[in-house]
Amino acid sequence: MTAQGSTTRLGEVCLLVAVPAALAGMLAGIVMGATQNFIIASAHAHLNLLG
Repeated sequence: MTAQGSTTRLGEVCLLVAVPAALAGMLAGIVMGATQNFIIASAHAHLNLLG
C-alpha cells in the first residue's frame, strides 16, 4: 500500500468515527434540553469534541 492510500484510508476512518459521534453528542444535547436533566453533560461535551 502506498503512503497516499493509507492517508486516504485514515481520513475515511476518522470520518466514519466523527460523524456518528457528533450526531450522538447533538442528540444527547437535545434530549438534555428537552428533559432538563443534565446528568450526562460531560459525555455530551466529549462526544461533541470527538465529532
